[in-house]
Amino acid sequence: MLEKEFIRFLQIEKRYSEHTVIAYKHELEMFQSFLDREGLTVQDIVYRDLRHYFAQMVESGKNASSVNRSMSSMRTYFKFLQREECIAKNPMTLIKALKTAKKLPVVVEKEKLVRLLDQMGQEQDGFESCRDYMVMELLFGTGIRLAELLKIKEQDIDFLIKIFLY
Repeated sequence: MLEKEFIRFLQIEKRYSEHTVIAYKHELEMFQSFLDREGLTVQDIVYRDLRHYFAQMVESGKNASSVNRSMSSMRTYFKFLQREECIAKNPMTLIKALKTAKKLPVVVEKEKLVRLLDQMGQEQDGFESCRDYMVMELLFGTGIRLAELLKIKEQDIDFLIKIFLY
């Protein structure tokens, strides 16, 4: 019953996407399986139980980012339970996220990039090829992020003097 109310809370109050809600449902199902195996209810859960739950995830081969995503889901769930006065104390407040490896970006060799842009510059025979060339120039020439690039509108570009007004 609480799980259904929590899902409605995510959908209506938090306005989470369908994909996010499905991920939360999956996390709740996994957590409920743990509770059933241990003979516990959410009202019984203490810090030690949560540590055990997340340790089991690590031992089963889950990577740190997957465990952290589960921790985030459980953090939201226990805040909801506390808000609804189903639990007095939130045991997730003491749980800290696992350290994750920082991934370095893949760097394109300068010579390869210059060759690619030169080739693209020579093959501008229509709108699509011109657009693609401009996208590549912006991405690699300015370091703009893809999300920022996707927000560019036609009025952000002065085609007469060939400048970008973003």
